[in-house]
Amino acid sequence: MSQHHFPAPVAGNTLPVTVGYDPQLAEFFAMTHPALEDTEFTSMPTGSMDALEAELLAKVGVTIPEAIKNAVLGDYADFRLGASDVGRRVFQYDAMGAVVEAAVL
Repeated sequence: MSQHHFPAPVAGNTLPVTVGYDPQLAEFFAMTHPALEDTEFTSMPTGSMDALEAELLAKVGVTIPEAIKNAVLGDYADFRLGASDVGRRVFQYDAMGAVVEAAVL
């Protein structure tokens, strides 16, 4: 699965969030790495990036920066076009959605 890691501001703190696309399951996903009580979140399987973001916003108050949404949708598009490395892509972003580090494992 592709992994896009970013820090999200929540209640005056930073919540590490991972979003991505899992080509084997054909699903978008999100999870938090809780630093605060009541911020643990793992998404239900979904085929829609919009549904994923709505669930993440409703459960823990996190929105996904537009650049990161576009990158995850790009992973999905690349997979549909036959890219074989989608499941090995890992990106780290700053809070605004700018890439800090990228790798294909």
